Amino acid sequence: MQGRAYGFFQNGRLNSTPYSGHFTNDVPVFLDTTPPFNQRRVGGFLGGPLIANKLFYFAGVESLDNSATTSLSISDYWRNQGVASVIPTSNTRRPYIVKADWNVNPGNRISLRHDRTIQQDTNCSGQGGDGCNSSPNWTLEKRATFDGPLWSALANWTSTISNRAFNEARLHYGVNKLIITSNIAGKYGDALINDVPHRGLYSEKNYPGAAFGSSVTGGLEGETNFYFTDSFTLVKGRHQVKLGGQLARVTMYMDIDGSQKARWGFTSDRVFNINDPASYPTTLSLAIGTAKDIEGHTNGGLFVQDTWQIRNNLTLNLGLRYDVDNSILTGNQFVDAYNQRFVAAFGGPAPLTEVQRDLNNVAPRLGLVWLPTSDRRTTVRGSGGIFYDQSHFNYNDVYINQTLLAIRRYSFNSNDSTTNPFFNAADPAGSALRLRAFLAQNFPDWPDFSLLGAGGQFISRMAPDFRIPYTIQVTGGLTHELRSNVYVQADYVHSTGKDAVLSRNVNVQQVAGRFVTIDPRFGGFTQFENRGWIDYDALQTRAEYRGSKLRLGSSYTLAKTFSNTLATGVGGGAATNPLDLSIDEGPANEDRRHNFVFDGSYLLPLDFQVAAIWRYSSPLPFSVTSSTVVFARPEPRGSRRGDNYKSLNLRASKIFKLGGRITATGFWEAFNVLNTDNFTSYQGSLQSSQFGQPQVEFPRRQQQVGFKLDF
Repeated sequence: MQGRAYGFFQNGRLNSTPYSGHFTNDVPVFLDTTPPFNQRRVGGFLGGPLIANKLFYFAGVESLDNSATTSLSISDYWRNQGVASVIPTSNTRRPYIVKADWNVNPGNRISLRHDRTIQQDTNCSGQGGDGCNSSPNWTLEKRATFDGPLWSALANWTSTISNRAFNEARLHYGVNKLIITSNIAGKYGDALINDVPHRGLYSEKNYPGAAFGSSVTGGLEGETNFYFTDSFTLVKGRHQVKLGGQLARVTMYMDIDGSQKARWGFTSDRVFNINDPASYPTTLSLAIGTAKDIEGHTNGGLFVQDTWQIRNNLTLNLGLRYDVDNSILTGNQFVDAYNQRFVAAFGGPAPLTEVQRDLNNVAPRLGLVWLPTSDRRTTVRGSGGIFYDQSHFNYNDVYINQTLLAIRRYSFNSNDSTTNPFFNAADPAGSALRLRAFLAQNFPDWPDFSLLGAGGQFISRMAPDFRIPYTIQVTGGLTHELRSNVYVQADYVHSTGKDAVLSRNVNVQQVAGRFVTIDPRFGGFTQFENRGWIDYDALQTRAEYRGSKLRLGSSYTLAKTFSNTLATGVGGGAATNPLDLSIDEGPANEDRRHNFVFDGSYLLPLDFQVAAIWRYSSPLPFSVTSSTVVFARPEPRGSRRGDNYKSLNLRASKIFKLGGRITATGFWEAFNVLNTDNFTSYQGSLQSSQFGQPQVEFPRRQQQVGFKLDF
């Protein structure tokens, strides 16, 4: 039997005071005292034989409790209105795993595994839970609780057929059902949408300096995945051939509240007052209907791979994979019914077409490893291939809840001639005021849409020829061992993302310098298309020394990432100008040009060890935006840069030998030891009083202590 128990602990008393989320006179303001912070991570694992050489077990468990605060970057106006700018947050994680391995006989082995994570995040922002505090303008009422089941089961059967052939069969079932429960509503999905008396209270209100109402997307967004994979390997001469296939059943679960509760936008920080036209909203988007669906699809794939050792110093890896991902067909069953409703209400041809199957996902791969010298100290490598993404229903989700299940959808912008039903080319300013007055009549509840008459419908759809995005990647490099304990390496990486998804309004045209709608039945017709691309180039270098007590390393990456769409985002990134996609070409949000890392460790007498990592990264870009500018950018994309990132982390540890195989190790760790300010998430809105200022700072100095006990 072998095992480990461990624990790591942090407390706010060991940390530096954090950034308050705003500047005063161009100087960052920090909190006067360190707010409450307490993090505890404890866990352990145990494994060994139940029957010698026959049956084995493994079990592990961990518990993470994190109680903290986050500082919002709301404007001084809202702070002066009494809106809390420092709010509590908490995160809990309870993952566990159990596993059994059974040597049935000399030729067969069966493994069974089950893992589950019980989790909850409170007062979260963002979407999906991964960026729990990624929206620094979200006030306490707009945040949410994230929780839901996350677990999987795996069965693996490996068979040795002969000394040159074996087969592996695998069954996997996974569940990921994240539930987002609105703070202000205490409910989600259909329950929130159907609470008509409070829909104005729950509606989103987005100001330049703060956001109120319910979270952007609440409810259940999840999926289950069932996979059967089989691979057969045959070794013959200098070839090791593997071939196999995969069959999957993937199911989407959706019960959400998105724009069904209404999304209001304002161009200035000002409490709404029906007697103050300057406080009226300038935008509104709303989908009337439900957003509830459960739908599954079957996917499949085939692959073949040959590892060919041409000579003792030269190996080629040749591969070919083919996949069919039917997940993109999700929602097709609603198309006919929607078209019938739409044509009956607005006339003309049907607007939607079913998405067709994407059947050309053929992905070749090639790899090479060459040892050109007799001392085998130099390794030359190269690889290239096509890699297809996997659909996770993101775009189908938007398509279904914003259009296919919607009875009616509205979108208004007082500054956009195509989405302002009161627009008059002779009086643009007056047109904007009339729409704002219309939107304000029942605020925060909906205006009287019957006053607008028929037409002006807003819909979204997936392009009929929608495809799975893919990446073409090519790498090449070498590693050279200068001595037995010193090596250097350099690699060049080029990656081009193709068929990236962006959304584009296909119902506008430019006439006499003005944007106008093409089909009067639509105020806007957004289409998810594969017209985006992402280019990444990088030179990655590394040098390392490995001694008996001392280890030193240094890495440097020179990189460039350009794109014409957002590299992240469920909506695929809306095109600024649907008629000229080049407007959105520029540095991607993740474009860090220079990255340095220096790391090392040293083993001292009496089993003490010290280690350090220093990192420098050049600034990320950010873009300037304006709610009063449509179909254009105030400045080119990514034309400004934020703050660089510098951090020194230290660790000191001591090993205690307690007899036999039992050892205990104590740790002290410090992060950002030099207390360097590393600001991020710069405010790019020209309407914000904090324009050009960072909304968030990476943690200043933090410390933790920990232990592990091995036996």
